[in-house]
Amino acid sequence: MTAFRFELEQLRARKKDITPKPSLTPGGKLERDVHKEVERQMQQKENELTHALYGGLEKIRNERALKAQKGYAKAQFNQQSKSKGIQM
Repeated sequence: MTAFRFELEQLRARKKDITPKPSLTPGGKLERDVHKEVERQMQQKENELTHALYGGLEKIRNERALKAQKGYAKAQFNQQSKSKGIQM
């Protein structure tokens, strides 16, 4: 498991555990604003981690496909060169 995935899963698990508990809180608008800001920051961090994780995966897939295409083209060229009797 990658560090990004681990952190992303921790963040999502923490988000699920947020439940109101009786405590000494200021209440009212101030409390709502703080909770909204915390939620916004958590969502932003989750989005960043998801983008980093899947963006990197997409880059690896693209590079792998490109390498396979280059290898296939090289093999085709070598095969055609041999069939025509061209010395390299």
